[in-house]
Amino acid sequence: MSRYIYHVEESALREKALSQQLKAGEQQLKAHEQQLKANEKQLKKEIRKQKKLMTDLKAKSQQYTSLFENMNECMALHDIIFDKKGNPVNYRIIKINPSYTKILGIKPEQAENKLGTELYQVKVPPYLDIFTRPERTGKPEFFETYFP
Repeated sequence: MSRYIYHVEESALREKALSQQLKAGEQQLKAHEQQLKANEKQLKKEIRKQKKLMTDLKAKSQQYTSLFENMNECMALHDIIFDKKGNPVNYRIIKINPSYTKILGIKPEQAENKLGTELYQVKVPPYLDIFTRPERTGKPEFFETYFP
Protein backbone atom coordinates (compact mmCIF):
# COMPACT_ATOMS: atom_id res chain seq x y z
CA MET A 1 0.00 0.00 0.00
CA SER A 2 2.81 2.39 0.72
CA ARG A 3 4.08 1.88 -2.78
CA TYR A 4 0.69 2.93 -4.19
CA ILE A 5 0.63 6.03 -1.98
CA TYR A 6 4.12 6.89 -3.18
CA HIS A 7 3.01 6.68 -6.83
CA VAL A 8 -0.06 8.76 -6.08
CA GLU A 9 2.02 11.37 -4.26
CA GLU A 10 4.59 11.31 -7.05
CA SER A 11 1.84 11.74 -9.64
CA ALA A 12 0.33 14.55 -7.61
CA LEU A 13 3.72 16.28 -7.39
CA ARG A 14 4.25 15.91 -11.16
CA GLU A 15 0.76 17.23 -11.79
CA LYS A 16 1.43 20.19 -9.49
CA ALA A 17 4.74 20.89 -11.23
CA LEU A 18 3.10 20.64 -14.65
CA SER A 19 0.30 22.90 -13.46
CA GLN A 20 2.84 25.47 -12.27
CA GLN A 21 4.70 25.24 -15.59
CA LEU A 22 1.42 25.68 -17.43
CA LYS A 23 0.57 28.77 -15.34
CA ALA A 24 4.05 30.19 -15.95
CA GLY A 25 3.65 29.50 -19.67
CA GLU A 26 0.23 31.19 -19.67
CA GLN A 27 1.70 34.22 -17.88
CA GLN A 28 4.52 34.40 -20.45
CA LEU A 29 1.99 34.07 -23.23
CA LYS A 30 -0.10 36.92 -21.77
CA ALA A 31 3.03 39.07 -21.41
CA HIS A 32 3.97 38.37 -25.04
CA GLU A 33 0.42 39.09 -26.15
CA GLN A 34 0.48 42.44 -24.32
CA GLN A 35 3.85 43.25 -25.91
CA LEU A 36 2.49 42.34 -29.34
CA LYS A 37 -0.54 44.58 -28.81
CA ALA A 38 1.74 47.44 -27.74
CA ASN A 39 3.97 46.84 -30.78
CA GLU A 40 0.93 46.71 -33.05
CA LYS A 41 -0.32 50.00 -31.63
CA GLN A 42 3.10 51.61 -32.14
CA LEU A 43 3.34 50.19 -35.66
CA LYS A 44 -0.08 51.56 -36.57
CA LYS A 45 0.98 54.95 -35.22
CA GLU A 46 4.17 54.85 -37.33
CA ILE A 47 2.18 53.81 -40.42
CA ARG A 48 -0.19 56.77 -39.94
CA LYS A 49 2.82 59.07 -39.53
CA GLN A 50 4.47 57.68 -42.70
CA LYS A 51 1.23 58.06 -44.67
CA LYS A 52 0.98 61.70 -43.59
CA LEU A 53 4.60 62.32 -44.55
CA MET A 54 4.02 60.71 -47.95
CA THR A 55 0.91 62.83 -48.50
CA ASP A 56 2.81 65.98 -47.53
CA LEU A 57 5.74 65.02 -49.75
CA LYS A 58 3.43 64.36 -52.69
CA ALA A 59 1.77 67.78 -52.21
CA LYS A 60 5.18 69.52 -52.10
CA SER A 61 6.33 67.60 -55.15
CA GLN A 62 3.22 68.68 -57.05
CA GLN A 63 3.84 72.31 -56.02
CA TYR A 64 7.44 72.24 -57.23
CA THR A 65 6.49 70.42 -60.42
CA SER A 66 3.83 73.02 -61.11
CA LEU A 67 6.31 75.83 -60.46
CA PHE A 68 8.93 74.18 -62.69
CA GLU A 69 6.46 73.57 -65.51
CA ASN A 70 4.78 77.02 -65.39
CA MET A 71 7.57 79.48 -64.62
CA ASN A 72 8.53 81.99 -67.32
CA GLU A 73 12.27 81.56 -66.83
CA CYS A 74 14.43 78.85 -68.38
CA MET A 75 15.08 76.12 -65.88
CA ALA A 76 17.22 73.01 -66.22
CA LEU A 77 18.16 70.39 -63.69
CA HIS A 78 21.81 69.34 -64.05
CA ASP A 79 24.06 66.60 -62.69
CA ILE A 80 27.57 67.97 -62.34
CA ILE A 81 30.36 65.71 -63.61
CA PHE A 82 33.70 65.82 -61.79
CA ASP A 83 37.16 64.68 -62.83
CA LYS A 84 39.34 62.37 -60.68
CA LYS A 85 40.62 65.36 -58.71
CA GLY A 86 37.08 66.46 -57.82
CA ASN A 87 36.95 69.43 -60.18
CA PRO A 88 33.75 70.06 -62.12
CA VAL A 89 34.35 69.42 -65.82
CA ASN A 90 30.91 69.06 -67.37
CA TYR A 91 27.24 68.61 -66.57
CA ARG A 92 24.47 66.38 -67.75
CA ILE A 93 21.08 67.98 -68.35
CA ILE A 94 18.49 65.88 -66.55
CA LYS A 95 15.30 67.84 -67.16
CA ILE A 96 14.28 71.13 -68.75
CA ASN A 97 11.08 73.12 -68.35
CA PRO A 98 8.79 74.33 -71.17
CA SER A 99 10.23 77.86 -70.98
CA TYR A 100 13.65 76.43 -71.79
CA THR A 101 12.21 75.15 -75.04
CA LYS A 102 10.25 78.35 -75.66
CA ILE A 103 13.23 80.67 -75.07
CA LEU A 104 16.12 78.61 -76.41
CA GLY A 105 14.28 76.50 -78.97
CA ILE A 106 15.78 73.30 -77.53
CA LYS A 107 13.31 70.47 -77.02
CA PRO A 108 13.46 68.05 -74.07
CA GLU A 109 14.40 65.12 -76.28
CA GLN A 110 17.35 67.17 -77.61
CA ALA A 111 18.61 68.27 -74.19
CA GLU A 112 17.73 65.70 -71.57
CA ASN A 113 20.48 63.21 -70.72
CA LYS A 114 22.97 65.13 -72.87
CA LEU A 115 26.26 66.57 -71.67
CA GLY A 116 26.53 70.37 -71.79
CA THR A 117 29.51 70.10 -74.14
CA GLU A 118 27.54 67.76 -76.41
CA LEU A 119 24.33 69.78 -76.49
CA TYR A 120 25.96 73.16 -77.06
CA GLN A 121 28.85 71.75 -79.17
CA VAL A 122 31.57 73.49 -77.19
CA LYS A 123 34.73 72.33 -75.37
CA VAL A 124 33.80 73.89 -72.03
CA PRO A 125 30.13 73.69 -71.05
CA PRO A 126 28.46 77.08 -70.73
CA TYR A 127 28.03 78.49 -67.23
CA LEU A 128 29.74 75.57 -65.50
CA ASP A 129 31.27 77.95 -62.93
CA ILE A 130 27.88 79.49 -62.19
CA PHE A 131 26.10 76.13 -62.04
CA THR A 132 28.62 74.76 -59.53
CA ARG A 133 28.83 77.87 -57.35
CA PRO A 134 25.84 77.01 -55.11
CA GLU A 135 27.46 73.70 -54.20
CA ARG A 136 30.75 75.42 -53.38
CA THR A 137 29.27 78.37 -51.49
CA GLY A 138 26.05 76.92 -50.10
CA LYS A 139 24.18 79.95 -51.45
CA PRO A 140 21.48 79.99 -54.15
CA GLU A 141 22.42 81.44 -57.51
CA PHE A 142 20.42 83.54 -59.97
CA PHE A 143 21.76 85.00 -63.16
CA GLU A 144 20.63 86.46 -66.46
CA THR A 145 22.65 86.02 -69.60
CA TYR A 146 22.62 85.83 -73.31
CA PHE A 147 23.96 82.71 -75.01
CA PRO A 148 24.25 82.98 -78.78
